[in-house]
Amino acid sequence: MDFKRRRKMKRAIRVLTVILVVLEAVLPCGKWGLQLIGYTLEPFSYVGYAWLLAVISAVVLFLRLFKKDESDGVLCVFLMPLSLLDALAHTSFFRTSSLHPQKSAWTAIALLICVLCSASITVVYGKPKIGRILVEIISVLLVLLIGLVGFVSLFSARTVGQSVSSPEGTRRAEIINVDQGALGGATFVEVYENSGLNLLLFTVAPKSKRVYEGGWADTFDMQLTWKDEEHLVITKRFDYVSGEEFTDIEINLNTVE
Repeated sequence: MDFKRRRKMKRAIRVLTVILVVLEAVLPCGKWGLQLIGYTLEPFSYVGYAWLLAVISAVVLFLRLFKKDESDGVLCVFLMPLSLLDALAHTSFFRTSSLHPQKSAWTAIALLICVLCSASITVVYGKPKIGRILVEIISVLLVLLIGLVGFVSLFSARTVGQSVSSPEGTRRAEIINVDQGALGGATFVEVYENSGLNLLLFTVAPKSKRVYEGGWADTFDMQLTWKDEEHLVITKRFDYVSGEEFTDIEINLNTVE
């Protein structure tokens, strides 16, 4: 009976380890891989996904320590770099969540738990030894990269100035303000597709189109309106001594790559 129970527990640990490896790999690989062919992959919720990874990684570590299970060393060796890649894939969320510091804090805590648990599993159970050493070197480089990206993000807050859906609701246009403090900043207009392929934990949709780039101050003098599903109008206001002037920039989305 004890033998059967141990075998079931070992199978459960193996299944959870495989699930953790897959979940940690899907977001960074899917996000960056799909961008090469003009699509993007987003989780159902960055906060929820981070906590899902944190819980599963903590459970896998606990079960391995409790049951002293050293199997699946080859799978374990990948967990540390994959968790760091996941943290890197979350940087887009942190750049656009400056108005929700509480969400950012909870997400950061979950990612830290995931990285620490995954790193512990890799260091203790990862095999072969040479593979573990190579992975640890790569992980150190990833930590430095994440630190650099995080440092740069401190000086680049992104906020959405206006968001307008098209008449039929198939698209939405957003004015994005990038404030870089003393370095200045920029204003972008991005057009997103509201439709996408729902894969339960993820959504796959066409990549957004950047239809306008300008200076940081532009965001205070712009207004977005839709002419129809294919044409977006950007109205810019200019202040002169003689008074205000308005200029319309009409953009045909079919001509924007």
